[in-house]
Amino acid sequence: MTTRFFVGPCAALFLLCPLAASQQFSHDIPLAGLGNGNPAKPFGIAYEPANDRIYVAIAGSFGSENNLVAVIDPSSDAIVATITTGLYPEEIAFAYDANGDLAYGAVSNSSSGSLTIFDGANSVLGEVALPDPFGLGTCYPYGLAWDAASARFFVTTVDGTGDVHAVDP
Repeated sequence: MTTRFFVGPCAALFLLCPLAASQQFSHDIPLAGLGNGNPAKPFGIAYEPANDRIYVAIAGSFGSENNLVAVIDPSSDAIVATITTGLYPEEIAFAYDANGDLAYGAVSNSSSGSLTIFDGANSVLGEVALPDPFGLGTCYPYGLAWDAASARFFVTTVDGTGDVHAVDP
């Protein structure tokens, strides 16, 4: 009984080792020089399949906040666009039209207490301020999701209210 208990896990480990060995680091995509000139310090990342692009929030640091999203072409690893956002962009979410094309994107801006909304061409449509119930200067939006049924972005905050905010793009 004890031998069977030991042999099974060992056999599974032996079979999985070749799979684990094939996974390895490939390469870097440099983001240096983006934004305010300080180290980029990427925060959030999201893949957008309709345009085959990777969106990276360049947040900066608490002492030197950034306000930029880099748009990367994964086939060439080239930065093909940037989107100016509010301060300390973090999470990124996307909304699609009936044809499956990118209609809107949104980025939560922690230090600005807002969402930046952009279109499928990466043009900023506006910045939506979120409620700041305690007067702290920001509500610190963090989590972000799109709901196609209601055609709204939903965003959580870490301001302590326990609220989820609905935003119409």
